[in-house]
Amino acid sequence: MSNTELKNYFYKITDSKKSDDGFAYTIKLNSNHWVFEVHFAGNPITPGALLLQITKELISTELGKQISINKTQNIRFLNAINPIENPIVEFVFTKDEANKLNIVIKHDDTMFARIKLTYSVHD
Repeated sequence: MSNTELKNYFYKITDSKKSDDGFAYTIKLNSNHWVFEVHFAGNPITPGALLLQITKELISTELGKQISINKTQNIRFLNAINPIENPIVEFVFTKDEANKLNIVIKHDDTMFARIKLTYSVHD
């Protein structure tokens, strides 16, 4: 674990699933984390940069190896994630090509973000 890892402090993994074309992780955000006191006080919103970091950590968890995100072809933030109203969030990863993934961040029918990225694995 690196000292920049958010797992177990900012969020916890509550479930994981595999499919033929990818994998999914359900997480629970820690609404008491200090980030939400400053982003934004009285109206906590999960920062987009931290969603990208969680995405990276979940890919690393799935592969059992550290990764780097080489390129984000597309990031669309569609709805804000308030950790009090929506503490449970699902990250659905669909394989595109080798080392390319399409990711949907959602809860039930509400889509929060879509990401398309390319990554490399550290040996």
